Amino acid sequence: MKTKVILVLLDLVGAVSSAAYFYSGDTQSIALMAFIAYLATLVLLSLRGFYSFGLRFINHFSLGPMAGCFLLTSFLIGLFSATLQDALHIFCVNMTFFLASRIVTVFFSDLSKLHYEDLSRVYIYGLTSHSLVHYDLISRTGVYWSPAIVCDRPSLIPFSGRTMTEATFVSIAKKSKLKIEVHVAPECFENFCKLLPSLPTNVKHYKILEASQHIAQISKRLPVEFSDLNLQNFLNRPKLGNSSVLMDGFFDKKEILVTGGAGSIGSEIVRQLLNYDIKKVIVLDSSEFSLFGLSKEMESDSRVDLKLCSATDYSLVDSVFSTNNIDLIFHAAAYKHVPLVEQFKLSGLRNNVLATNNICKLAVKYGAQNFCLISTDKAVRPTNVMGASKRLCEILVSFYSQKSDVIFSAVRFGNVLGSSGSVVPLFLSQINSGGPVTLTHKEITRYFMSIPEAAGLVLMSTKIAKTGELFLLDMGEPVKIYDLAVSLIHACGFKVAGANDNDGDSIEIIESGLRPGEKLYEELLLSGSPLATQHPKIFKTLENVEKTGQLDDLLSDLDKLSLDSGDDEISRFLLNYVEGYSIE
Repeated sequence: MKTKVILVLLDLVGAVSSAAYFYSGDTQSIALMAFIAYLATLVLLSLRGFYSFGLRFINHFSLGPMAGCFLLTSFLIGLFSATLQDALHIFCVNMTFFLASRIVTVFFSDLSKLHYEDLSRVYIYGLTSHSLVHYDLISRTGVYWSPAIVCDRPSLIPFSGRTMTEATFVSIAKKSKLKIEVHVAPECFENFCKLLPSLPTNVKHYKILEASQHIAQISKRLPVEFSDLNLQNFLNRPKLGNSSVLMDGFFDKKEILVTGGAGSIGSEIVRQLLNYDIKKVIVLDSSEFSLFGLSKEMESDSRVDLKLCSATDYSLVDSVFSTNNIDLIFHAAAYKHVPLVEQFKLSGLRNNVLATNNICKLAVKYGAQNFCLISTDKAVRPTNVMGASKRLCEILVSFYSQKSDVIFSAVRFGNVLGSSGSVVPLFLSQINSGGPVTLTHKEITRYFMSIPEAAGLVLMSTKIAKTGELFLLDMGEPVKIYDLAVSLIHACGFKVAGANDNDGDSIEIIESGLRPGEKLYEELLLSGSPLATQHPKIFKTLENVEKTGQLDDLLSDLDKLSLDSGDDEISRFLLNYVEGYSIE
């Protein structure tokens, strides 16, 4: 408000001073013309939104409109009442007083405290109708240094302003000492996400909302999504190669069932299966929301058959088997969120174990060729119900492998980045909310793999399975969760907050303490060393499993557990059937 008052007063002084200049020089007849031209220019600049131009700095974006308006008014008035020379004289005098008013305003206002390093350079990503209106708005404000539009792709929209390629923009951003803002056209959001990993941390990105809004309201912080990130930067190892060339027609003309097929791993298995010449993939899932999302993604592929059904419902799943000729089964359906399953022990235990038993039993009944269980490293010496339930599922698969011609196998691996329940989406949500990022313990480590990598190796394991194998995926070295949190904070353009940091560019990391059933580290083996297979990233282990006679006892004892069963009763059941299970 102070700045605006100073500016208006100085402009009035400028108009009077311009008239006084001509009046004192024996050109009294022109004095009135100069005064009117000055005021007319101020009105014109206000109507066009250019009045405050040049308050932070003068460049060709601010100087051009100002000079244009003064030329227009000076020459219109001068041509009607004086000579061309007088009109040019009026223009020069009025422009001088106008610029002087802005220089004095900056000196007497808080804007005088600004330095070159405080300026922001703005780039608009994408050449669209939104970005053109936005370009016009920010050009009028004069608060940005040399705006430009970044666009690699040809556009049907004509634009004569400053443009540059993505490569040029990245190069400038890495060298620039200025604060950089990128305003992203909504139509170009997905393309911009691909560019994010290559941008330095001095770049802040915003999303253009509505072109009709004022510049102070037109942008907002664009949350960084999981899809924005290059996962390999966080795994600290090279990306695994594509194994599809090794499948040798294994999936051709097959009907394949994927339970939990709308989940993170299940849906990626479905996507990769569609790259082969399969006959059909049946996607079974109990989540209406997830299945709907997958249906929109795959509605154009007639080979996809969606089933809204829980794997714990034996009769419904039986009808799926009876109406199809299922060759291969990938069983990914399970409750996997450790704290929730720990809170609802019986629900998690019954869901995971009974669903696995149903699918195994039906695979035998209908003579499937292969059955593959998606397991977890939390099944090794588990300290939580989720891990213990998955170990029971591994035992069930081993039981069934001993009494049928179906090739049963299980694949055990660690966390997958970005899956439901993964720490990465949680951390991103906390970072986008301004922090803090919470982790349970600074020393906690986990094995990580990307979803496409894990799904590809799962598919490969079915080809090399003989029966009864428990496969392990080589996930490299375990990743420290604290280091992952730090990397994500940096990737989002922030820094980790220190003891005295309280600015908007810092995100705090706090420890909340280990949750019930959570371990500092996970293992992939109960004992011994892994054995090599035909694939360098897939190993197998020979773990002792009790005789098949205990299968009926296991299921019978599980059936005896009820909602009235306390934690002690559930723990006794798990201690009896799960080797290495312990309560922490």
